[in-house]
Amino acid sequence: MSLRELFVILTVVVVAFAALFRPLWGVYGYVWFALMRPDYLSWSTNKYPFSMMLSIASLIGAVRYLPQLSVLFANPLARRLMLLVIPITLSVWFCEGRFLAQDRYSAFVRLCLMVLLIPLTVRTPRDVRILTIIMALSLGGLGARFGLYGVAHGGVVFHEGIGDQYDNNTLGLVMAMSVPLCWYASKLTEWRWLSWILLGMVVTGTATVFMSNSRGASLSLAVGLALIVWRSKYKTAAAVGVAIAIIPLVYLVKDQYFARMSTIGNYQEEKSAANRLLFAKAAVAMWRDYPVLGVGYGSRNYISLNWKYLGYEDEHGVHNTYLQLLVDSGIFAYLIYASLLFGTVVFLGKSAKWHRQVDNGWQYLPWALQTALVVFLVGGTFGSCERMDIFYMLIMTAAAWWQVQYALDDAGDGFPSNESEGAFLPSPSGVA
Repeated sequence: MSLRELFVILTVVVVAFAALFRPLWGVYGYVWFALMRPDYLSWSTNKYPFSMMLSIASLIGAVRYLPQLSVLFANPLARRLMLLVIPITLSVWFCEGRFLAQDRYSAFVRLCLMVLLIPLTVRTPRDVRILTIIMALSLGGLGARFGLYGVAHGGVVFHEGIGDQYDNNTLGLVMAMSVPLCWYASKLTEWRWLSWILLGMVVTGTATVFMSNSRGASLSLAVGLALIVWRSKYKTAAAVGVAIAIIPLVYLVKDQYFARMSTIGNYQEEKSAANRLLFAKAAVAMWRDYPVLGVGYGSRNYISLNWKYLGYEDEHGVHNTYLQLLVDSGIFAYLIYASLLFGTVVFLGKSAKWHRQVDNGWQYLPWALQTALVVFLVGGTFGSCERMDIFYMLIMTAAAWWQVQYALDDAGDGFPSNESEGAFLPSPSGVA
């Protein structure tokens, strides 16, 4: 047994034990493990039921919150997530190949149970801040592992990621999401050493995006960086800083990277991009035949049927999150999912605007969540990412943030009244 493996085992056992008494710690541990995947980094994958241990311990510890389940139904974001489960469940029950969807549906239900613990257990501004920093450090740590390896070897191309959800494209997307998370999380801590670590992870995460050789991830990263620069007080300096950080990283993989990116403007002659247009047309045609409940959640039923619409067999999904969910689970699941994503982005934008106006320093938290979701929104058009853990974690962290604001708002619209400005939230530098 390696020291890495022993460290992961001990950490999971300690966190799981603590979760029995402090379920919030279990939520922190579950998020860390799901995003950073220390089992892969310690070469102990599938040897121990780490995630199950953390999940069960957290759920047992959260039993004390059963009398307070009404807070989930009062929360518009949590309510939409629970509503989303209904059409997805029906799509599995009534699909022709239920056995093809069962394992992925079970994983989705388990994920929903765990992320719903976030608005149930995360109750204070400090809790939301810590959870946001944990998400940033977890994804940033994963990016550091890949990015530092690539830089140390003079630039490489990652053709695959880790785990069943992380191929090179999804790895590139989650790393693109990690960049704004780490950037804004660095402004939410008073510990300078932690702030510098998070800023370093911005660089390694960016490097991983370039070395993933994913066009969609690169475009998504560009949108995230543009938002960061646009919101900066000193926009010119921020733009110059981004350029200085990016240019050396692109230089390391310049031949492969520019060759890959050049196909964006000539997508019809590039096989991979052209195929995605065919997949999209096939998905729409298939959805028209199964408009209400789709063909079954998890993409495998789509794959088993796509030969009828493509004219040939293909083992790939739609390569578009929104069309994948539409064809898999039908129009109602699609509309709920879209309202969940866009509604959360709008809410976080309003929240950040208010905090920026009163200049209390907390605008960085909704910006962190919102920018990561915008990056996902863009990247979701290039890959089937409807099962990605980080999306639901971000949404339910935003739900917890909504509750923090709502609980301290006499007006009941989710934002503090003028009379409560001074009592709403302490500045990040004033929170230990």
